[in-house]
Amino acid sequence: NYRMNEIQAILGNEQLQLLPSMLKKRRAIAEIYNSELNELKSLKIQMIKPNVNSAYYSCIIRLVKGNLKKLRKHLAEKNIETSSIFTSIYKTKPYEKIYGKRNGLCPISEILDSQTFTIPLHPGLQQKDILYIIKNLKKFIK
Repeated sequence: NYRMNEIQAILGNEQLQLLPSMLKKRRAIAEIYNSELNELKSLKIQMIKPNVNSAYYSCIIRLVKGNLKKLRKHLAEKNIETSSIFTSIYKTKPYEKIYGKRNGLCPISEILDSQTFTIPLHPGLQQKDILYIIKNLKKFIK
């Protein structure tokens, strides 16, 4: 039930005109990440099925072998922003207040909590930025 004012509507309308080119750029970046990082056995990149037209809002990666905290620290030291993507809902503060701390309730969700992260994927990334991110991921993973 968001009521935007006229200025916000004008800005939103202009942004919508840029959407096709932004989506094209995001898809191109995702293709580079997929082709360059696919060879790393320790990483699994989010799979988009062929019949899905993804907006590539984010690039979700799963570190199946290795220490995610160390990897994210390494990338942060190289000025590469990452973020965690999953948190089991029962581990959030509101649920912990009601039900207390729980572990092992949803083991697969907990594995994803500890293995998944995102790397930058936005239209403002330049080719050199993309290659820098890939290089530093590969350097850590080897």
